[in-house]
Amino acid sequence: MRKALTSTLIPALIIATLCLTGCLWPARSNPAPAPVSATQESAALKRWPDATRSELDQGCALVTSACNKCHGHPLPADESVEKWPGLAERMAKKAQLDVAQTRAVIRYLVSAATVEPAR
Repeated sequence: MRKALTSTLIPALIIATLCLTGCLWPARSNPAPAPVSATQESAALKRWPDATRSELDQGCALVTSACNKCHGHPLPADESVEKWPGLAERMAKKAQLDVAQTRAVIRYLVSAATVEPAR
């Protein structure tokens, strides 16, 4: 009885854990994020005068590599400019990004969403 319970319970717990972390199902098939455009760079500089093209490129690269591990590439137009910072901060913790990386991701997503507003 105990062996049967263990052989059923352990796989069920593993599956539940994978489902809750979002890493069991295949990633969405959104295209990879677009490279930073001049319009996007201009939007970022209006919002954050200390933003750099290098930082935006880093944010794009992180969105491409880190976000796709569990849920696919986010499309900047999926959310509003106001929502991206909070969402990105929560996801950055899960992806174990540092402060500078998180800032780069936020600036990339917000500036891209500024250029292509939420649907």
